[in-house]
Amino acid sequence: MKVLLVGPDFQENLSTRYLSASLVEAGHAVELTRFNERRDGPAVLDAARNADLIGLSMCFQARAAEFIELAEQLRARYPEVMIVGGGHYASCEATTLLEHHSAIDLIVIREGERSLVEIADLATRGRDFSSIHGIAHRDSAGRPVLTAARPAEDDLDELPFPDRRGQETRLAGIPTAYLMGSRGCLGDCGYCSITTLHKMSGGQRFRQRDPENIALEMAELYHQKGIRQFVFHDNNFLVPSAFRNHRRLDTLERAIVREGLTDIALVLKLRPGDADRDVLERLKRMGLIRVFLGIGSSTAAGLGFLNRRQSVAECKDALDLCQELGISAHYTLLVFHPETTVESLDADIAFMRQYNHFPLNFCCAEIYSGTPLLAALQAQGRARGNYLSWEYEISDPTVNLIRNVSKRLFYQRCWSTTGLVQLSIGMDHLSTLLSHFYSGSAVDRVCDEIDLFGHEVNTDTIELLDSLTTLCVRFDDPTAPAFLVRLRQLAEQESALRRRSMAVHGALRQRIEAIASHQEPRASSQRWTPRLHQTARVVAR
Repeated sequence: MKVLLVGPDFQENLSTRYLSASLVEAGHAVELTRFNERRDGPAVLDAARNADLIGLSMCFQARAAEFIELAEQLRARYPEVMIVGGGHYASCEATTLLEHHSAIDLIVIREGERSLVEIADLATRGRDFSSIHGIAHRDSAGRPVLTAARPAEDDLDELPFPDRRGQETRLAGIPTAYLMGSRGCLGDCGYCSITTLHKMSGGQRFRQRDPENIALEMAELYHQKGIRQFVFHDNNFLVPSAFRNHRRLDTLERAIVREGLTDIALVLKLRPGDADRDVLERLKRMGLIRVFLGIGSSTAAGLGFLNRRQSVAECKDALDLCQELGISAHYTLLVFHPETTVESLDADIAFMRQYNHFPLNFCCAEIYSGTPLLAALQAQGRARGNYLSWEYEISDPTVNLIRNVSKRLFYQRCWSTTGLVQLSIGMDHLSTLLSHFYSGSAVDRVCDEIDLFGHEVNTDTIELLDSLTTLCVRFDDPTAPAFLVRLRQLAEQESALRRRSMAVHGALRQRIEAIASHQEPRASSQRWTPRLHQTARVVAR
């Protein structure tokens, strides 16, 4: 069976790469192609020329319409090819998608390695797929139905390593790979669909790979492809227990030493409450250079509404600890949610001012299919739209106005995938890599200038948001001439500041590329001295 897997691929789409590895292991021929934006469509259509089955990685609701359009184009050109959807969004809207979009034949629910192999083994349009667990299909009458749930894969070590074909990613000249050491999440955030997906399929909600298995994958990448930076996309690389984390790191450290991985860099996601000093110090010695801190809100009310299950003090302590230990950290605040107030927005602005030496961004809590937040707003009659896109009004009309204006004012700065703030966050990552792997006065100078660049971008962004907040609080009527004049001035100010910063960014990128092209990455200055059997000295908690 010839299978084409299609999905976004900005940072190695591990979803499609895990699926590909399982299909290849089962004897199927697989091709991977990216669909990062609508204009990639023609290339996907060409790549599908010889496919018998096409899998669409429909993870993000924001791109649902693009994927449906692509499916319709594929169906029109290749009427006999089976088209299968999957991913978080497709799983949550499986029967609805099949009801409204005949171009899609099947939907795989949640994790798809086993299900997709079974589909590929049978795949011919019109076949009866009712015996395959964990999918949505059409019955003999053409009605969408769910088959019996397929429990989540308990033993992740049984899965083959992701398909790593193609050129490796390089950041500041450093070969980089993306990994998952676990699946699922211990959190229960209101804007996330993971809880819903768990209820749909059953099995363990959170599973971790054996550290030995992780180290073997890292060793394969290190020795065969020269990978030096390992970026973990786990929702919970660490768990809420220093004892358990140290015990797991004992095994991982031993395995990494045994496999000969030296002078590497690690990047991971971190919940603020799991930022234990001893654990982070140990990880830094192992190569940790950067974390994404899941903060979400700077107020107790905001954290409570989002069901983040953490405290403001934990958020601040985690940032302070990363600063003290010299670990790069970045964070995002969901400043706009259905119950944001002017007071909570002011608190978020104050928080960003206090911690503006970290790469940061702010955004709006979107309502996605399958999330508790959408269910709550639907129960209140506040959700507008349909399965393709949902919207809501913020209870406070002033904040609602600020949010609506922000969507225009800050899109190119904060929320475009190529926006200024995203580039600034990425630049901080490159600076961290330069400091870790290169040396010399030119490196020191460019890193200092990157720090200054990031601080200026943060400051401009925060002050623009504060100015917009002040404007909207001052004027009751957003159609008033004075309001529109001041808003136009803010837009012109934002555009001018962004153009200037983009020019600085471009110049800094050139200097980084020059360093990476003229220097070989050195052994890290942080000498790694393994500290094994750490668990014996840690109090369980």
